[in-house]
Amino acid sequence: MFALFLTQLTHVCVSLYESELVPEFPHYAAWKIGVASLAFPFAIPLWKRPFSFVHNLAVAFFILLPNFFGLWFRPGYTIGYFQAGFVAAFLLSIHERAFQYLCLLFCGTFVACFVFFWSDLPDSKFILNQTDQLSNIVIFVIVLLLIHGFYAETRRREDRSERKFALIGRQIASTLHDLKGVISTPELILYELEKENNQFSPLLKDALHGLSVDLDRVKNTLQTLNRIHAPAQSSSNLMTHSARLGEVLKEIEFLLGKKLLGFELVCRGDLEIPLTHSELISIVLNLVNNSVSAYSRNPLTGLVKRIEISAEQTNPGYTRILFQDHAGGFSLLALEALKSAEMISEFKQGSGLGMMIIREIVEQRAGTLSLSNQQGGARIVLEFPRVLT
Repeated sequence: MFALFLTQLTHVCVSLYESELVPEFPHYAAWKIGVASLAFPFAIPLWKRPFSFVHNLAVAFFILLPNFFGLWFRPGYTIGYFQAGFVAAFLLSIHERAFQYLCLLFCGTFVACFVFFWSDLPDSKFILNQTDQLSNIVIFVIVLLLIHGFYAETRRREDRSERKFALIGRQIASTLHDLKGVISTPELILYELEKENNQFSPLLKDALHGLSVDLDRVKNTLQTLNRIHAPAQSSSNLMTHSARLGEVLKEIEFLLGKKLLGFELVCRGDLEIPLTHSELISIVLNLVNNSVSAYSRNPLTGLVKRIEISAEQTNPGYTRILFQDHAGGFSLLALEALKSAEMISEFKQGSGLGMMIIREIVEQRAGTLSLSNQQGGARIVLEFPRVLT
């Protein structure tokens, strides 16, 4: 605010000085003083609260206006053009280091021009013109560096907060997957008990029914949490219309950590997938977790713990994700249940909630999901159109 005040005060003082020494331009000085004063009403709210885009845009406009007004009277008054470029770069939020280099380039250009024209000074008018420009350039560069530094620091704080929020979201995703495994065992035991329903007393039947209702409520809660935790998995620079498969796999390796010890995670075709970052993480995390659980349940010894994920572009206009492991694959009963979008398959196959989450994302993006067994493992194929729907 103080730097802004100095900038506009400089315009007023220089204009008054010019009106005395250059009597042929008194109307110009009066107009310049009036235009320079217009920035102050917009600057007052900035003193009371943080910068807003609307007020900042208005202040930047009225700081530039006197310089553009000066172009009408002084051909070659190029500082206005330079300042316009500064404000445009500032509003576009370029990187702080790039902005500092731009300031150095501007100052160097101005000093070079000033030295070049120094020997050609014709009279006091040109001296006034140069001193006016010199005062403007010094103060205006200081103002821009302060404001741009403020916004750059704000962006850095926001990035740190969003990345921390994203890490929390990914941890929630892993915890939710563990909870799905926890409830699958009592749910399947209950399923087996209900087959022998005729042998139980009425009191025990009521207890089993109540337990079934509670488990259904837990499943619905988990599904809701899986849907709402996705925004926490991404930051502002990650919520884009595409995500790279390789970057997502690196994040999942970091997230799962020791859980992937002894596993070989292979990625082929590091393409941009037409899904948001959070959606792709939800899909791949569920697939990898399901595969790791399947390997841990497989009694075979000497099993190669290999998980393969590949991506390729297919015609017309589709991107295909192929997931395959060697953990024994789906049982026929489980495969039939998953294709029918049922929750429960059998005791050693989990609840099927992870595949339902994947199916929901696929349907939202107008894609297709194919499940099968091949080469002693599960084979899952997902296809998405290259334009998000």
